[in-house]
Amino acid sequence: MGSNEKNDLKSVSRLNVLLDMRGLGTIEYELVRHLAPFTINRVFNALPISDTVHFYDNKFVYIQTKLQVGAEKPRTSFKPGDLAFLTNSSSICFFLQECSVTPMNPMGMAKSSINLLSGIKVGSIMTLKK
Repeated sequence: MGSNEKNDLKSVSRLNVLLDMRGLGTIEYELVRHLAPFTINRVFNALPISDTVHFYDNKFVYIQTKLQVGAEKPRTSFKPGDLAFLTNSSSICFFLQECSVTPMNPMGMAKSSINLLSGIKVGSIMTLKK
């Protein structure tokens, strides 16, 4: 199999999504199914998800959803670029810095620079889409 053919194959265990920040640009994220398969299926099937931006103590940016998902392989430590689901507020969280927080379902990580997140303002619109 040639290298071009390999790159064209889609993985069922890793899903690419885009975080569109209106007026700023997009960041590519990769959802990794083995981290929280049920959570990722629910989120991926609900895309696109759009909401106003919220910040938590400059540790992460999040958007709220209407999805009801329970705890699934929760973690409390995250790095910049990580993506997680906060079950108690049905929120998708995009981490800005390394931190320890309340348990969340890990979902994946950024595949491109997250520098655009530093320019986002509270109340801006973000959309996570396929």
